[in-house]
Amino acid sequence: MSNLISKIKSYFFENKNIIRKFWVNQFAASILGIMVTWPVRIYSEKNPSAGSLPTLAALLFCGGFFCFLIYDVIHQEGLKDHLRIINHKEPYDPYKAIRLVMFAYIPTVFLTLLATLFFVFGFGTGYGAISLLMNTAVHGMYVGLFFLLPTNISALAFPVSIFITAAFACLAYFLGVRNKTLRSFFGIRTNSKKE
Repeated sequence: MSNLISKIKSYFFENKNIIRKFWVNQFAASILGIMVTWPVRIYSEKNPSAGSLPTLAALLFCGGFFCFLIYDVIHQEGLKDHLRIINHKEPYDPYKAIRLVMFAYIPTVFLTLLATLFFVFGFGTGYGAISLLMNTAVHGMYVGLFFLLPTNISALAFPVSIFITAAFACLAYFLGVRNKTLRSFFGIRTNSKKE
């Protein structure tokens, strides 16, 4: 057991800068999500003819912004690993990005599992308290999902948002290790030589 704890501690200290950036980006994007989504939601309620389109736009903007922040952090790590790999200092590890994200997401994953269990087993008060915490401090960038999804499946928004972030981080690392960018992934040519 102490060996496992020492491995976890060692992994945390090896990657503390990435994990710290991840947490800061998550908190900042969450605040942005609240600042953008709530006024848009109030506008949508006062103007029913707008429908759910403004809320969807706010969700896509805030969620996309967070994904690009995560892309930047994980892509830089992938680029560093690319240099280590081509210089034969480190073997390629295809699971590094998912491990980094899941390790940084441990508090979020724990709260998500707890909220989902409370929702499934009908503990409304527990679900409400954790949902409030998640929607304000942790996942404010995805709060639009709760307005768009029906109430009976809104608990799925937490796991879906974790999956989206993890998938985007894996893509970023995959591209970084191959010394590619997101633009090249979509076929947009870039001029790598500056004159």
